[in-house]
Amino acid sequence: VQVAGRIRSAAGADVPVARLGGDEFVVLGAPGNAPTMAARILDAFATPVETDALTLRVRLSIGVAHVAAAGEDLADLFNRADEA
Repeated sequence: VQVAGRIRSAAGADVPVARLGGDEFVVLGAPGNAPTMAARILDAFATPVETDALTLRVRLSIGVAHVAAAGEDLADLFNRADEA
C-alpha cells in the first residue's frame, strides 16, 4: 500500500496508476513528461519504507514505452516497457 501511494503521489493526481500484480505498476502519462515523472518516482523511494516491524529499502526499475500507433496491442507496449 505504501509503495502504491508513493508512486501515485510522485506521478501526480491526474495521472492514472494501476497495479498489474505482484510488484508491477503501470503509470500512464504524456510522452514528453516521461523522464521527469520517472525521476520523481525514483526520488519517492530515496527514503526507506517503514512498516510496524521492518524498514525496507525499495529498489525500482522503470521502463518507458510510447504508443507507436493508434490501436497498438497493449501486450506489445508492455513488452517494450519491460525491455527498456
